[in-house]
Amino acid sequence: MSSSQAITETIVLRTKTFPDPAEGKPTFSSIFFNSAHTVKAQPGFIRQYWGNQVEDPTVFLWSIDWKSLEDQITFEKSNHYRIFKFGLNNAFNIEEFPPLLIYTKFDHDPIPAIEAPVTEVAFYTVPYGTKEETKREIDAVFANVPVMEGVTKVGKSTGGATGWVSKTNPQNGGAVEGHTIAYHGVFGYASIEDHMRWRETPEHAQVIEGLSELSKFDFKDSDIFGKSMFHVVFKKGS
Repeated sequence: MSSSQAITETIVLRTKTFPDPAEGKPTFSSIFFNSAHTVKAQPGFIRQYWGNQVEDPTVFLWSIDWKSLEDQITFEKSNHYRIFKFGLNNAFNIEEFPPLLIYTKFDHDPIPAIEAPVTEVAFYTVPYGTKEETKREIDAVFANVPVMEGVTKVGKSTGGATGWVSKTNPQNGGAVEGHTIAYHGVFGYASIEDHMRWRETPEHAQVIEGLSELSKFDFKDSDIFGKSMFHVVFKKGS
C-alpha cells in the first residue's frame, strides 16, 4: 500500500471511571477533547469520529482520517504526539488495557457507514507474513460474493466499506497467536434491529456460505475485547 493514499486510523481504548464533576476534578470530556483538538490541528488531518461500543460502553473507538500514512507518522514523531499520549493516559485505562491502533485503506467511502445512526464494525485476521498474492486471492473471493448488494438492498444498510489494514500496533493486538488484524469492515444501519434482521435472511446465509472459502486462507475473526463484530454510535468531531 502506498503511504500517499488516504488512511483511516482506528484507536480502540478502554474508558476509566471518573470522579463526580461536582468534585471539581478534570472530567473525561475536558481531557479527551483537548487530545481531539491536538489531532485536529495536525497537517494532513481530514476528520475524526468517536463513540462507545453499544454492547460494552467501556470500549471506545476513535476513528481519524488522514490524507496519508506519512502524515500520521509525522504526527507520531512530533512533540504534539506527547501531548496527545498524555491525554490518552489520563482519559483511558491505558495501564491495564493498552490501546490498539489499526490503519486501514478502505475501498469505498466509509463516511455513509460511520455517520449512520449505528455502525457495524468488524475486524478479521490473517497469519503473519501473508503475501500480497494471497490477499488478491482473498479479494477475488469477496468479488464473487455480492456482499455490498445484499447489505444495501436486502439489509437496508445506509452504506458500507471494507479494506485491508496496512499495519497495527501492537502487531498481534486483537488476534490469535501467529495472526494479525488485516481486514476491516464498516456498515451503517438505521438501528441494530435492522442489522440483526438482515443477518436472519436467506440472502445473508448465502453470503456467509459464499465466503466460507476464506477459511482455506486461515482468514479468522478478530478478538477485540472478546468480539470480532460489534456496533458503535459515532459522533463527528468538531
